[in-house]
Amino acid sequence: MGLDPSLADAHAADGAVRLYYDWDWVGAEASFQQALSLQPANVWAIWQAAELAGVLNHFDEALRLDRQAVELDPLHAFAFQTLAFHAWWAGRLDEAEAAIHRATELEPDYPWLHMTVCSIYLARSQPQEALAEAERENLPAFRLQGLAMAYNALGRKQDSDRVLAELVEKFQGIFAFQIAEVYAFQGETNQAFAWLDRAYEQREPGLVFVKGDPNLKNLEHDLRYAAFLKKMHLAD
Repeated sequence: MGLDPSLADAHAADGAVRLYYDWDWVGAEASFQQALSLQPANVWAIWQAAELAGVLNHFDEALRLDRQAVELDPLHAFAFQTLAFHAWWAGRLDEAEAAIHRATELEPDYPWLHMTVCSIYLARSQPQEALAEAERENLPAFRLQGLAMAYNALGRKQDSDRVLAELVEKFQGIFAFQIAEVYAFQGETNQAFAWLDRAYEQREPGLVFVKGDPNLKNLEHDLRYAAFLKKMHLAD
């Protein structure tokens, strides 16, 4: 069955496949724009377009789209969480905190929500608060990731390594990118690049977030990082 060209959702779905699985940024943008030309208030298409803008580090555009999604669907926790995520990446921590606070009010146990709060606290240099949020995350892999990073920020290296080992043991087949993030956060650059390469080989959808990821900041001055972005067709 082919794509119904008259359906905005069909074009948005096609764009999502191009974004997360094909890593076809140009094709994904064309699909999202077609979806929005057919249905400008399609919240899902707006979210996906915002994700692509964030992947490309076009944060003003990502945040504009996120705010539009929030206006259209103000009772959906995911809309505020996505806004918080992009605001965190853009370094706009006040806006990130306000958005994630609203998401928490709407749905306290929404998946990945507490990992997002954990990340914002780590950016605020508040590791104890980050640890508390990681402990509340209900997705096991992201809970382990948050714990490993919070423990590291607290100087509890043994605890961080122990949790990271559990993350590797249980989720290495599907979360190599998140494992790379933890190693990068710990400053273990060789291990981080090894896991990025593994994520690339496994074509993990999470790898689309490699450019500008705050958790990978320790890698940005390494020549291997620029080479990796080039391989992903994400170099400037």
